[in-house]
Amino acid sequence: MRKMAVTVCLLVLALTPGASQAQITLGAQGSYGDETDLGVGGRVGVGIPAGPAALEVVGSFDLFFPELDGVDYYEININLNYLIPVRSPVIRTYIGAGLNIAHSDVEIADATLANTEYGLNVLAGIRGTTGMIHPFGEARFEIKGGRQFVFTGGLMLQVGPGI
Repeated sequence: MRKMAVTVCLLVLALTPGASQAQITLGAQGSYGDETDLGVGGRVGVGIPAGPAALEVVGSFDLFFPELDGVDYYEININLNYLIPVRSPVIRTYIGAGLNIAHSDVEIADATLANTEYGLNVLAGIRGTTGMIHPFGEARFEIKGGRQFVFTGGLMLQVGPGI
């Protein structure tokens, strides 16, 4: 599980052109899925300066804690976000889309059944822009894959120049 999360983060960084000049953020998040209850995880974001538009690639991992006994569930998401130009110096809003990988393990008697599904995300969010720590909130709808509506919030630490 950890290897997959590290691989996703490295893939996000590798696929982003000019990462040395882009804004890089790392953070922790808490989530609530309407099918999987509470979850915790992390994310990495890499900003892509694209002329007048601002884009970012965000990879995230959430470990959820469903109320069902014997069920383990996690998600990996890779999204491309468009940062909507606003006149506020303290917030940024964004919309995005991406890929969702949902994995569950279910223990039945002495056997474990594993299932991995792939799907798409559609999302919208808001985040703070002042200082080195940026709070954020996001709503994500998963098509296939996780098949749920997820609210996520957390803090991102800026480790590269801002966009």
